[in-house]
Amino acid sequence: MTVNESNQLSKKEKGKLKKLKGRASSPGTNSPGITNIEDALELRSLLKKSNSDDTFGPSVHHVQYDPSKSQDPHNWKQTEGSDHRHLIQSLLLGFWQSGNNGQDNNNNKNKKRKSTRDNDVCIPSWCRLHNGALVENISVIEFSISASGDDATLLMPSHRLRFNKTNASATDKSSVYQDDEEQCILAKLVSEKGFKGKRALPMSCKLFQGDRPRHITDLLMYLEPKPKSNKKSKTKLKAEEGPDVDNEDQYIDIFEMLESLTMTTQRMRKEGYPMKCNPESDHKYVSTYLKRDQKAQDPNPASTPIIFAIDCEMVRTSEGPEGIELARVTLLQFCPTIAEPEKYVVVLDELVKPTNQITDYLTKWSGITASMMEGATTRLEHVQAKLLSIICEDDILIGQSTENDLKACRLIHMKVIDTAILFQSEGGRKHSLKHLSAVLLKKKIQNDQSNGHCSEEDAAAALLLAVRRARLGDGFQIHGKIGKKNIFGVISNMRRKPNEVQPSYLRYNRGPIVCLGPNDWIQEHVGSQCLVNALQCDNISSSATKAIASYLRPSGRRASILWSRLSIDSSDPDGKTANDKIDHVIVSEWS
Repeated sequence: MTVNESNQLSKKEKGKLKKLKGRASSPGTNSPGITNIEDALELRSLLKKSNSDDTFGPSVHHVQYDPSKSQDPHNWKQTEGSDHRHLIQSLLLGFWQSGNNGQDNNNNKNKKRKSTRDNDVCIPSWCRLHNGALVENISVIEFSISASGDDATLLMPSHRLRFNKTNASATDKSSVYQDDEEQCILAKLVSEKGFKGKRALPMSCKLFQGDRPRHITDLLMYLEPKPKSNKKSKTKLKAEEGPDVDNEDQYIDIFEMLESLTMTTQRMRKEGYPMKCNPESDHKYVSTYLKRDQKAQDPNPASTPIIFAIDCEMVRTSEGPEGIELARVTLLQFCPTIAEPEKYVVVLDELVKPTNQITDYLTKWSGITASMMEGATTRLEHVQAKLLSIICEDDILIGQSTENDLKACRLIHMKVIDTAILFQSEGGRKHSLKHLSAVLLKKKIQNDQSNGHCSEEDAAAALLLAVRRARLGDGFQIHGKIGKKNIFGVISNMRRKPNEVQPSYLRYNRGPIVCLGPNDWIQEHVGSQCLVNALQCDNISSSATKAIASYLRPSGRRASILWSRLSIDSSDPDGKTANDKIDHVIVSEWS
């Protein structure tokens, strides 16, 4: 409180200011601080009127946290990516007070508010927000590292803190800072003293879905989709009706549904499948040609075409540096029953002796070992003959990236379901079979204990994925942005509504919404949102990064929301290190 304060405020105002300052200046306690927007506005008005130098702002900290151990990444709080999404969206949409069951403090008198809002969320239970109503702007900065291996590790905050001045090894002189001025800015921010009166809360965040890392933007920028209806599809109900359903009719239904999922000739050509018209497919390639009703050995000549799943394992041979040859082939036949609607049987499982000498068994991926191949006598030609006697031209063949299996077998078949294509994301990304199995089937495959891939396990996973997709429809998929609402779209719609129905944050923080990042990122995630200022910034070396400090400066046109995605390359053409650039952005944001 300054000397002039007593001359500016009435006795009542002095008492109110003292009370509000007391509530606002106790972070780290159980007190939530300033939680009401009216109190926040009054505190700012009284501070301005009294010419006080005191400043108060919001802070986030987690329960049972020891600041003295913050520079050791092993002590960081383990969090989920969804926690951070909830925190950001709670601040923006008004549901930020932990434990208030999603109640909007801006409209706590409107008891119908909670039931009418689609996305009621509140901050994680392990986290406490102090002075939530004093939030004036929100900034999210993503650092997208294109480096790999050791280059990428050197840019990670946890690595930089481990090799900070206080705990760097004596032999690693390159990581030791000579004085406090050269100390890592991240170390300053997470220390007990902080940086310029501000502290950062370090956390270790899980950003994986299955076995793959998730895109930060997809995780944080999009609201969770509404839960789907529990109504079961007619197809699923029919499969569960019980013994009154004719098993043959059920099989015909599933075959027809799977047939609608087979790839077009044009798509197969695009994906590099071996085809009759391809000159490169002529060398030792054979093509399925029998019709199911032409097989004399078939006990039921008029039987429905069969559903198969295939997977192959390969080894590297002396046939050039990229020489890959077939080492194992597994073929499964789908034969469901009422009791076991996803039953299959193994109709072919052969170890294949390559034509050329094996130079690498690729055991980590193939599961093939030298001892396994010792007694192998089956050749590629034998495998082709067996496949042609089993698979007919009108049968369906299922697999993951099946073009590789067909190339390994030198086989041409035109009725294929490729699960890599079937479950391809809207952005064109293909998911691994391991990822699809973990997320959709809730089953772990290709784990460390299995000593590489198992062709039967992989073929079975692909078969199950395709069958369930046919039965459950398009909803059985990896959910990306489909069905999710972009937070900027939600906010833009809210800002078009009358002021009194908007959440308190949007009502009283009328600064612009700014997105800064590469053009393709802007096109994908910001698009045509007319209320969003989109600025192109190709990488962290771009001069456009200066806009971050400009939009966060209190004296300027402060952005109510600033979302930046900064690409980082480990190469250093201009002599500056990537860490220096990261620190510069962090300093500009926190200054």
